[in-house]
Amino acid sequence: MVRIVTDSAADLTLEQAKELNVDIVRLKVMFGDTFFYQEEDSGNKNFYKMLAESKQLPTTSQPNPDDFLSIYKQAKEAGDSVVVITLSGELSGTLQSATIAKGMIDYDEIYIVDSRQVTSGQQLLVEYAVSLRSKGMGAKEIYEIISQSVAKVKIVAMVDTLEFLQKGGRISKGTAVIGSILNVKPIIIVDKGSGKLDVVDKGRGVKNSIGILCSLIADSGEIDTSVPVYYGYTNEQTNCDLFIDEAQERFGFPMYRTVSVGGVIGTHAGPGAVVLAFLLK
Repeated sequence: MVRIVTDSAADLTLEQAKELNVDIVRLKVMFGDTFFYQEEDSGNKNFYKMLAESKQLPTTSQPNPDDFLSIYKQAKEAGDSVVVITLSGELSGTLQSATIAKGMIDYDEIYIVDSRQVTSGQQLLVEYAVSLRSKGMGAKEIYEIISQSVAKVKIVAMVDTLEFLQKGGRISKGTAVIGSILNVKPIIIVDKGSGKLDVVDKGRGVKNSIGILCSLIADSGEIDTSVPVYYGYTNEQTNCDLFIDEAQERFGFPMYRTVSVGGVIGTHAGPGAVVLAFLLK
């Protein structure tokens, strides 16, 4: 059997992971001395309530190698192979922990992929791997296809509020104040080559920003519609529903999912953000 492993940043719930037969290595979300695992927070409502009430941003704690090693040992004992798909190595040490754990066990049937993505982009790759497994493919073949697909995944996103970017030190307080007055919405992509987040434009208001997102999608190239596209949202789904209406009218994607974005990314994006992840041909 092929075991598929990912981490909390893929924003799969425990129920989804069970349905997909995917193992999740969990990242902690910490508000001071209080911590929880976002997979257990249905719809991430608890997280966003705490985020709104907290004066300081929460932090996340990456898994340690032992978290991966326990899964690897179970797989070895069962004679299973393992495909691990982690969040971007540029954003977390989770990939490093997965790799260190592989070096701690004498077992060749472990294949690790740096998704160079997070949230819906990472989830896209995980579910793609699951679909390949369901077709009877082995771990090495799944690993090779997913590795080749990493550079074809694109994420476009809009941040609705500048408050949390300012709290996290990514923009100055003055910029946040002026931007809020002008109703500025940063437009962000995840760079396919580096896995880093880049601000590529700024919209004025939600409607204008959604228009910019749709223009970025149109300019991206031919989209592989045999794989679902993944719409994501932080806390409130209102902006995401507007985005879905506009994008579906323009592009008519035959399959799509909606993803509640958790604390790993929601900490910095804040509520009201929208995301779309898709696979290019």
